Amino acid sequence: SAKIRQAALEGIKNALASKMLYEFVLERRMTLTDSIERCLKKGKSDEQRAAAALASVLCIQLGPGIESEEVLKTLGPILKKIICDGTASIQARQTCATCFGVCSFIATDDITELYSTLECLENIFTKSYLKEKNTNVCSTPNTVLHISSLLSWTLLLTICPINEVKKKLEMHFHKLPSLLSSDDVNMRIAAGESLALLFELARGMDS
Repeated sequence: SAKIRQAALEGIKNALASKMLYEFVLERRMTLTDSIERCLKKGKSDEQRAAAALASVLCIQLGPGIESEEVLKTLGPILKKIICDGTASIQARQTCATCFGVCSFIATDDITELYSTLECLENIFTKSYLKEKNTNVCSTPNTVLHISSLLSWTLLLTICPINEVKKKLEMHFHKLPSLLSSDDVNMRIAAGESLALLFELARGMDS
């Protein structure tokens, strides 16, 4: 049943999160990836969240390299589909956005894929940007998804080539501060962290 699958996913995730088990995971990565894939495709919200959380830990255990790249190649398109699916639960989309960021950070070996991932995440969190007529950013049920997307996007910026970082700076530097006026404290924190990183990256380009 779904509850049993969810419990199994969470149990494995908790075990892998508490101890490095590289050899164990390496031998079973295909089985784990297949199970995660099935749960992401066919599961409901809680099962999808558990599967995405396990996918993150799986990539962390495997570390950068061909094995985690294969995991991302299999799961990346499914994660992206869920993130962009307006009919999926917000909680599942939020967890998938975090997972997509973490897995891409560890495993992306294709610059085109990295740019595509950044664009996917941008399309989500920029929906929170201040509209011209408003003075405050009001939170919505989607705000948690926007926060996770923003944080994943910020993480991935740190592995971008400098010319791409420049482009992103030009695109977002004047719009991101509007999120500091959000009525959601977590959005304000995420926006502050993202701006701080952008400042650091900009300073690095100048030096």
